[in-house]
Parts: sequence; C-alpha cells; structure tokens
Amino acid sequence: SGAVYKGHTEIWIMHTLLCCIFFACVPLWGVLGDKFGNRKCLTLAGLAVSIAAIPGAMAMGYGSVASACIGQATLMVLMGAVAANFPTYLVQTFPVDVRFSCIAIGYNLALALFGGTAGIVGTYFYKTYHSTHMIGAYFSALAFTSACSVSLQTLRMKRSERMRVMRSTEVEFLEKAPSASPALRPTAGLVHQASFTREASFKSDRQPLTKV
Repeated sequence: SGAVYKGHTEIWIMHTLLCCIFFACVPLWGVLGDKFGNRKCLTLAGLAVSIAAIPGAMAMGYGSVASACIGQATLMVLMGAVAANFPTYLVQTFPVDVRFSCIAIGYNLALALFGGTAGIVGTYFYKTYHSTHMIGAYFSALAFTSACSVSLQTLRMKRSERMRVMRSTEVEFLEKAPSASPALRPTAGLVHQASFTREASFKSDRQPLTKV
C-alpha cells in the first residue's frame, strides 16, 4: 500500500504543481513542433515516454510524495508534446473530404478503449502485482506503439510526396516536350489535376494550417 497517500493537502499541492509544470511545457513543445515538425516531436516524446514510464510509475508507487511528484513530473513534461502537437497532427493526417469523420471516429474510439479503461486496467495490475511497475509497462507499451504509428505515417506521407514530385515531373515533360503527341496533353492535364486534388489534402507538417 505504499502508493496510497493519506495527506490530502500534500496531494492537492502536488497535483497543482504538476498542472503548472504541464501548462508551462505545452507552449515549449509547440515551439519545438513549429521548428522541427509535430511528427518528430510526437515520435520523440512517445519513445521517451516508453522509456520513462516504468521508472516513473515505480517512483509514484514508492510511497513518498517527493518521489511521486518526480515520477509524475517527468511524464508530464513528455506528455506536453502530445497536448501541443497532436491536434495539428490529426488535422494534417487526414484528407479534407473525410477529415472530421476520421478524427471523430478514430480519436474517440481510441480514447474510449484505452483512456476510458485506464483506471480499470491500472487497478487490476496494482491489485494483482501489488506494485505500479506493471502499470508503467502498460503505459510504456502504448507509448511505443503510438510512436511507431506516427513514424509509419510519416514514411507514408514522404512516399506520397515523392510520388507527387514524380507525377509533376512527368506532366511537365508531357506538356513541354516538342515531340509529344497532342493526344497526350489532355492526359497530362488530368494527371496534374488528380495529383493536385490528392495532395491538397496532405500538406507537409511544416506547412501552416491556414494553407490546408
């Protein structure tokens, strides 16, 4: 029962301090997201959380308010990256025509499955193992999975960008080549239009949202 604290005043002070730390870290992660890209920040933070989750959870279950504060503060600093960069990541990930539907279904489904059951899973692990290390392991696995998902999505969008450049080069060649058959010019226009329509929905994560 080392993770149970009876001093309500200390708990309120600790959580107030943690909220202030989190509030201060969100703008800093936002600046880093503007400079390096939100996908890089999310991937880095996800990998960092996967490493720090188990030690942080064990520190929270040590029984000391100071250790619990250190463990939670470490995770709060890293979770600030999610709060700062995840909203723009969602907007930039999905095409315009299905953006709100995908966000509404995907985000809320994940939130219900994992966020809604976090308390139940954490209580089960603590009652079963009488320690918080399994809670940290569960958190670490989810963070690592999220980081891998963002990385795969980033690779997919880079491949899509390369294909767009190749299509644009092909269209430019068909339109400017003197020996090109006139029958190919309408085809080039259709390819260019399809490429523009598709890529208008997938902007680079370094591009301002006002241009999405």
